[in-house]
Amino acid sequence: MSMKTISVSDLKAHLSEQLRSVKGGSRLLITDRGKPVAELGPPISAADETLSALQGQGILRLGARTPSPDFWQRDRPRDAQGSVRQALLEERDGGR
Repeated sequence: MSMKTISVSDLKAHLSEQLRSVKGGSRLLITDRGKPVAELGPPISAADETLSALQGQGILRLGARTPSPDFWQRDRPRDAQGSVRQALLEERDGGR
């Protein structure tokens, strides 16, 4: 989900159009004289709040776009030595 930047004056002049965009999932960064003053977007669910909190703590990085439709059907690289699994277990044991 991308964030569009818009000035207060442009938002006032095109409010209906911008609200339709927000209803479609867009987020707006509202500026006053070039300085960010607010964000406008669809309501955030409890799950989204949790993901945002994890992202703020540096534990999670949210994707910038939706995966392609064939993403789950693609071949995956193999981890024959189990190094990825081991790294995840060590990270979990470390309290992260």
